[in-house]
Amino acid sequence: MAAGEPGIRATSSGARFMERRLGLAARHLSRGVPCFAVFDIDNTLVDTRPRTLHMARTFDRDNGSSWFRSLTLRTTGVDAADTCARVGGVPAGVRRRFEAAWRDGFWNPANFALDRPVKPVIAWAKRAHAAGLGVRLLTGRWTLFEQTSVAQLRRAGMSFVEVEHTYHKPSPRVWTKAYKAQVIRELMGRGFVAWYVTESRLEVAHIQTVVRGAPCVLADCSLEPKSIHVRPRTPRLARTF
Repeated sequence: MAAGEPGIRATSSGARFMERRLGLAARHLSRGVPCFAVFDIDNTLVDTRPRTLHMARTFDRDNGSSWFRSLTLRTTGVDAADTCARVGGVPAGVRRRFEAAWRDGFWNPANFALDRPVKPVIAWAKRAHAAGLGVRLLTGRWTLFEQTSVAQLRRAGMSFVEVEHTYHKPSPRVWTKAYKAQVIRELMGRGFVAWYVTESRLEVAHIQTVVRGAPCVLADCSLEPKSIHVRPRTPRLARTF
């Protein structure tokens, strides 16, 4: 990975870790061991804040309001509740109505096209694929969105992605961090997992607790509170958005 690529710092602990893991994967592959590079999707490979910003502006337009007039991409949160908290002063009744509108619009497959590719992380996925690793996409989205996810990632430049390369929850009722820990554990049992990259502190903290030796990398653009503690030596990619 060239140091000059946007958003990548060759000196970041995550980049150094991933370089080393690619070297280990090459050795495993030479012996016929299956190797995997695993990535989260939302806010790791694609930035979903434009989707939420669109829903906030649509809400104001449809209601003749201006609750979100000062909202920018930088101040947009991970979901409706987080966005309202960041804006401040949004009454509880307005927040509840926005949360309902957000759920309908955010999960409308047509709006996934609003997401922005996170190019530095996509570059790592391409590099892993070129090196012969099986790139796997592990997401909190559910199976309804399989084809939408594949189309979105192909548009973002990951032309090699197929549905069978993705892990989507069977239902939105499934606990995301537990589902992801289970998949990581299963992949580690099948071969060599070079890394799991996510921006979610919550997921990293859980997986580190329940999956021994899980090679988590934190994309340091988390929208979650820093009060969620991950292990101090967790490799981190430089801020990607």
